[in-house]
Amino acid sequence: MVATNQKCAVCERFTTEFNYGVPSCNACKIFFRRLITRTTPVKKCYLGENCFTKTPITQKCVFCRFQKCIQVGMTLPSYLHFGEQTKEKCLDSTIQNLMLLDAHREDLMANYHTSYLDPTIDEVIRINKVDYIRKSQSHQLNFYNWAFHCSLVTVDFMKKFPFVNLLRFEDQKYLLKEFYIKLIVFISSKRSMSRGKECMTFPDGSDVLPPASSEWHISKISPNLENKIRCRLIGRLSELRITDEEYLLMCVLIFCNPSLSQLSENGRRLLTSYQHLYSSALLQYCLLTYEKAGPARFAELLGICHVIGVQYDDAIHYNVLVQLTKARLDVKQLIKDGMDAAFCN
Repeated sequence: MVATNQKCAVCERFTTEFNYGVPSCNACKIFFRRLITRTTPVKKCYLGENCFTKTPITQKCVFCRFQKCIQVGMTLPSYLHFGEQTKEKCLDSTIQNLMLLDAHREDLMANYHTSYLDPTIDEVIRINKVDYIRKSQSHQLNFYNWAFHCSLVTVDFMKKFPFVNLLRFEDQKYLLKEFYIKLIVFISSKRSMSRGKECMTFPDGSDVLPPASSEWHISKISPNLENKIRCRLIGRLSELRITDEEYLLMCVLIFCNPSLSQLSENGRRLLTSYQHLYSSALLQYCLLTYEKAGPARFAELLGICHVIGVQYDDAIHYNVLVQLTKARLDVKQLIKDGMDAAFCN
């Protein structure tokens, strides 16, 4: 799109172009396009993040340049603005990419383990590449090992999305802490449902709730609450007969959420842009698959987030009751960080 001769909103060069919603030169257009598909972390700025706010502008700072792109209003295009053939091609490409990411995540979940002792969420975010070790057939995981492994693999999976890598560190931490347990619940429920189970389990079929010990006062924990945690979401996914494509797109929408109050303004803008992209992709899938019933199906799928929220609240309630029994749960700090997020909102 061509604009009148004016300054690029990012680098202040003169330009006649209009890209991604703002007046911008060809160089900044290409830069933004490359960054929004990036799957590796961006090197942080160590000069106070002021490289694009002072004159002369430091063009070499990738982090500050991208933050300026977001600040001036550059946004991702919605699927709904594409032509019909382009829509289907882009949607297929998006789903294929998500399918590869999810297959890799599931392989790591089922067939590998790690040697990390007790990392915090901050430490996991700073790990550039998680070292996985292939499990032998005799290698067995107990409840505590599975809980940690699922948490680590899920956080690592979330970090592979461009919008996570492009966030400031504090925004990354807020986002991952808030949503990784909810994403585990969704992924585990879908896996269990696909295997014909009515209750949520770990990949080896074992229970997702900790084994009771002689220390526990079982009467304080309602079996009804335990069954809700294990079965509520699976029941809803079964009712909806959620497809693999819907599952993949919902995986992203569960945590690509700009509603967190702790996010920076740039973090909120970035997540809003990606949320629009993936929600329009899901709507496009619903319209192609269900035609006139597409909008209603889209609303039903978004309603899954509410069910996950209720199940997460049940899990927090369960955790509080376990603590009241004075039972000892040897969960890792990574899991505690995720549970603590419930008490920070």
